[in-house]
Amino acid sequence: MVDISHRIPDGFLVDLFSYTIGLHTAACTLIVFIRPFVVRIIASKEQYEPGIQPGIKGLGFRWFLTYTLVMVSVHHLFVYLMEQFRFIGFFTFMYRSILNILITTMAIALVQILLTSPFKTKRN
Repeated sequence: MVDISHRIPDGFLVDLFSYTIGLHTAACTLIVFIRPFVVRIIASKEQYEPGIQPGIKGLGFRWFLTYTLVMVSVHHLFVYLMEQFRFIGFFTFMYRSILNILITTMAIALVQILLTSPFKTKRN
C-alpha cells in the first residue's frame, strides 16, 4: 500500500501559495505512486527493508543521491512539461529542467548532510 498522507499536502501547500492549481499536488502524487518501482530498481534486497526512511544515515550517500536525483527529476520534468504543455522551445525546457534538478538535488543533499552530521551536538 502506498502512503500518500504526507506527500500530497506538501504539493497542495506549494500550489496554494504559488497559484498553480494542483500542478505540484499532481507531481507529488506521481512521485508517491512511482516510489515503490524506483526503490525496487535502485536498491538491492539487502540494502532496503520496508519501512525504512530513505536517508544518508540509513542507506548511504550514493543510494540517497541516486534516489533523490530520480525523484526530483520526475517531479521537475512533470511540473515543467505540464506548465509549458508543448515542445516548442524544447532545449530551453531541458536546460531549465536540468539546471533546477541539479540545484534542488544539491540543496536536498546538503540539508540531509547537515541533519545527519556526526558533529551535531545535543542540547540538554
